Amino acid sequence: MATSSNVLGGRSDLTTRIFPNGECVVFRNTIKKARPFTKAVRKFNYVWLFACWDMFQRDPELFRAVSLFMGLSLVRNFDNLLKPSSDKLAPTEKKARRYGRNGITRSGARTVRQGAYLMQKRFGIGRITFATVTLPDLPIETMGVVHDQWHKIVERYRLLIRRALKEDGLSGDMISVSEIQEKRYKKTGVPVLHLHSIWVGRLSYGQWSISTKAHDDIWRKAVGVAIKTVSVSFKSAANLQEVKSSAAGYLGKYMSKGAAVVSSLVDNGFDGWLPRQWWNMSRDLVRWVKAETLTTDEFGDFLRDAANGDSKDVWDFFGHVQIDIGEKQQYWLATYGRLNPVVAQELRDYINLTRQVQHVTLSS
Repeated sequence: MATSSNVLGGRSDLTTRIFPNGECVVFRNTIKKARPFTKAVRKFNYVWLFACWDMFQRDPELFRAVSLFMGLSLVRNFDNLLKPSSDKLAPTEKKARRYGRNGITRSGARTVRQGAYLMQKRFGIGRITFATVTLPDLPIETMGVVHDQWHKIVERYRLLIRRALKEDGLSGDMISVSEIQEKRYKKTGVPVLHLHSIWVGRLSYGQWSISTKAHDDIWRKAVGVAIKTVSVSFKSAANLQEVKSSAAGYLGKYMSKGAAVVSSLVDNGFDGWLPRQWWNMSRDLVRWVKAETLTTDEFGDFLRDAANGDSKDVWDFFGHVQIDIGEKQQYWLATYGRLNPVVAQELRDYINLTRQVQHVTLSS
């Protein structure tokens, strides 16, 4: 860990972002290019053009020699001559960028953790369902079709779950994370996707909204989006559990592993089997996460100093993002981690109070 003595970078223009579960990032603002203090004088351009025209009128050969020496083009639209004519050469087809080849992004994983935290905070652990669905044994050609249509399957599954929950008066909000089944891949050489999801599934009087039998049928219908005739059993391909500890922890376990497997699949030509989107979340939950994520230009110096001082009273854990600029010097870019719950709540209360005061001041 670098200390303040060998970390360069001024103490101005720091931004602090505090997430709902206490995660925090302190980073340096992007410095925009400053505008010049005076406007450029354009008079010189006109003088230069007049001088060139006068030289051309007096001595064209001299003008050509000087132009070549200065790198000027004597041919009108000279750059166009280097480009092929559009009627002789068909335009190059642009290939769409393939998303998902690197697994779930850090930003996506953080959003999933925040959504799970807020869901548990509002409804409690005992009401949250943790679901795992996978694919039964299928011919490899069929398995390839299913993986190619994975996004449609996940969306159909989400809609069916949401409909069932809403019929019982529940919100229907849902968070899902896709994962490669590593043990199955190592055993068979065929990558098979899992889907792990959480939602509020227990009714207020204690009964669960979706039974295991109904859930098996929902998953079978969802897979049917990709393959119309499914003759295999889905009983062992779907599982429901009650969340007994941390909802974010249940999903986090599957987000933190699998990077090596994803890289292996890309190297072995299975990148087309990877999902383009590794996580999914209901829009209302995404909006909630954004609303509960606070950004301020205060506290950056305090939090960075606390990290450099290895303060356990401020940070539960932290790390630095730095680049080596030579001569044993590290240039500081950001500090990230999770704040002590008491400190996180105090900072959130202060930011919210400041915003309320500013709102009242502007309204009056």
